[in-house]
Amino acid sequence: MKLTFKSLSLRILKASLTSITINIALYLLFESYNIIDTNLPISPDGRLFSMFPVLFASFIPILAAGIIFWVLQLIFHKYYVQIFKILASLILVLSLGTPFTIQAVPIKMVLGLSFMLIVVGISTLYFFTYKIFTHEK
Repeated sequence: MKLTFKSLSLRILKASLTSITINIALYLLFESYNIIDTNLPISPDGRLFSMFPVLFASFIPILAAGIIFWVLQLIFHKYYVQIFKILASLILVLSLGTPFTIQAVPIKMVLGLSFMLIVVGISTLYFFTYKIFTHEK
């Protein structure tokens, strides 16, 4: 199967919209139940946690995954989907450590942020590796 720009763009768009929508809903839910602390500084300059990092963390990894998916297709014509599944799964597992980089983060917030990362990973794997909702043969 040849990957076209249109097909790749649709995969990125579908995965991004799905993960952004779910993560915004999760953010609002977690914020309402005090799982996510919006008064917690997340950077050395004192910026507080907000919805913007959630949006950023929902879109940028999927965009990067699209580029990786395209490069893998160019290099490994026949097995790029299988290689992408393995690589994306490995990156998802490694990314689960990133909530621990926030200073003095409560464990309930780590679990909430980890759940959001899993949403991005599953959305990426689903829309990039399956032919559902595409017109590919």
